[in-house]
Amino acid sequence: MSIPRFPASPHPTMPRARVLARRVCSLTLIVISAGLPLAAAESAAETLIITPEHRPPTITAPGSDAHDSGDLLRRLPGISGSRLGGMGIDPIIRGQGEGGVGVQANGATIIAGCPNRMDPPSSYFNPSLFDELSVERGLQSLAHGLPTPAGSLRLHRRAMVQAGEEPHLAGEIGSQWRSIDDQRTISADVNTGRGPWALRSLLSAQEASDYRDGNNQTVSAGNRSAQASVLGAWQAAPDWRLDGEASISTHREVRYPGAGMDSPLSTARYGTLGWTWSADEETVRRSRVALHWSEVEHLMDNFSLREQANPAMHREAPSQTHSFGGRWSVDLGPEKVTTAGAWNLQIGLDGANNRQDAGLINKSTNMVISPMWNNVDTRQLGAYAEGLYGISNTLRLEASLRLDWWRMQRADHTAADITALEDAYGSAARSMEAVLPAAILGLQTDLDQTWNLRLAASLAHRPATATEGFFMRRPGPMAGMWHLGNPELKAERHHMLDVRVRGQGEWLGLNWSTLVEAFYDRVDDAIRQVKVAADQPLLYDNTDIDIMGAVWEGSLHYDLQTGHRLLLSADASYTRARNRSDGGAVARIAPASASLSLDWEGSSYGLGVGSEGHYRQHRFDPLRDVGPSSTWATVSLRGHWDPAPAFRLRVGIDNLFDRAYAHHLSQENIFDESDSERVNEPGRSFWIAGSWFF
Repeated sequence: MSIPRFPASPHPTMPRARVLARRVCSLTLIVISAGLPLAAAESAAETLIITPEHRPPTITAPGSDAHDSGDLLRRLPGISGSRLGGMGIDPIIRGQGEGGVGVQANGATIIAGCPNRMDPPSSYFNPSLFDELSVERGLQSLAHGLPTPAGSLRLHRRAMVQAGEEPHLAGEIGSQWRSIDDQRTISADVNTGRGPWALRSLLSAQEASDYRDGNNQTVSAGNRSAQASVLGAWQAAPDWRLDGEASISTHREVRYPGAGMDSPLSTARYGTLGWTWSADEETVRRSRVALHWSEVEHLMDNFSLREQANPAMHREAPSQTHSFGGRWSVDLGPEKVTTAGAWNLQIGLDGANNRQDAGLINKSTNMVISPMWNNVDTRQLGAYAEGLYGISNTLRLEASLRLDWWRMQRADHTAADITALEDAYGSAARSMEAVLPAAILGLQTDLDQTWNLRLAASLAHRPATATEGFFMRRPGPMAGMWHLGNPELKAERHHMLDVRVRGQGEWLGLNWSTLVEAFYDRVDDAIRQVKVAADQPLLYDNTDIDIMGAVWEGSLHYDLQTGHRLLLSADASYTRARNRSDGGAVARIAPASASLSLDWEGSSYGLGVGSEGHYRQHRFDPLRDVGPSSTWATVSLRGHWDPAPAFRLRVGIDNLFDRAYAHHLSQENIFDESDSERVNEPGRSFWIAGSWFF
């Protein structure tokens, strides 16, 4: 990423225990490390560390400040997203989303409650309430469950245990207000403990109204949300520790102009329990056992949050997902491999069971119109091994192998549904099963003290999601209104090549860093939506595609004098895809994008300006994409002031010139009376935020 780590705290007089508490949604402070090593292999993942102990930046990401989790993820280099409304921005990496992108929180996986992903998993995880956000573009590790070839987002946090028998208490309380939608946010993070015990509580609540876009037109995006988490830790001995977490996230009255329904209520609950044993020995270094559980209850309808004149057309779509699983791993050898002949290895097992159920109901009669997800049950069990070997003091070989057994099945369909499936696919199979191998083979080399190079080839398989395989929606008697999953889909097979060059150093008093990534992904049997004609149902099939692209990040940091510094950050990304079967365009490919920011940091204040923009996209799939999109760019201003060592005040203006624009991947605006094809982004907005540490 483009924001470097600064080790110095802006509040040197504050005791370290008083800056243990982490973030606030309004004051998300993100610092990028050079990459967090995995237990077995040195990963190329970017790690955003959100902590007051490394507080130099006045920014969350190049460009303007993000005000919700989906907005933050979409501003990171190489990540795009699809907006349906005020919430639910679904992250897309390397032209792939849904099953191609993994999202985990402390090892727990949440599955979207809605078959159409109006509530993507990222909407239930607020990154500002976590300590770390690890971002992997592409396949860089096989140690986190069923591989997701496009990349993964993993969030981490835990209760903080302090040495000694004295009780301790530390925390952070913050709030934020934004003018464009009267968005109000308040959050708190409190960590307390004594001796080997620690307890941490996190709370966040947000309410927002509909916003105005740059054309001064109203976009239906009001929402209310709240999150609460309780984390516990027991450091029973220096070499072993028990961690647990219980969390709940609720969304109420969420409006989606890009969908035919809104969501009056969504609730996600998840819990984790993990035991870690560490040793100083060079052979068996660490072992970990972890369990995770989650459930999502999601409700959509077309009448509670919007006018529907005809009660006979009132529709409701309740859905539920349940997931539980566990993993075990053991680390062998030293954590880092820096000399010839040195090695490390991680081996592990993991498994999960997911159940998804959803239906479309006619509220005037309370009759089920369509099953949608008909008790779809998915099971996965995998084993892996990955490690690093030092060929020389500067050259390392990385190798990973994984094998997964996967099975998905549904409950019985009606005779009419079975007939529809047989007419469309020649099959109404109730189950899908596959053995899915994956592998990574790569070289890492330190060219000198400044530059590092990684070359890697990988293989991964992505099976169908519950919607792609077993979705069943029959809203009317005409075949053209049906939407059918394909039980005969093959798993996608990804053959990938990755090149990464990273450099950092000093030149003429400037500290600089840069990162270049390029990839090629040859996908056999890629899963896509198809519709042969207007009077035919919406179906799924397999095709062959190529995806390629590159991401660049760079930063310059200059110390003017003690306590004053300048930071220039920039990034650019580009992705292109081609259907090898017919030469046509591939859906959901974001256009070329770039961002630039300049920040001046003083001893107790700072100012910044940022800009981000997207080039026009003329290659699109007319079935899944709205159409071509235009070039746009926005400018933002921001600043901060520390009136006291334990308090920070921040202000800013987003979309300074009130530009009317929409991301290419955003959905069509089918609800608002708007001149825009897509759901537009907010217009010019003023915001203010404050945070108090204790």
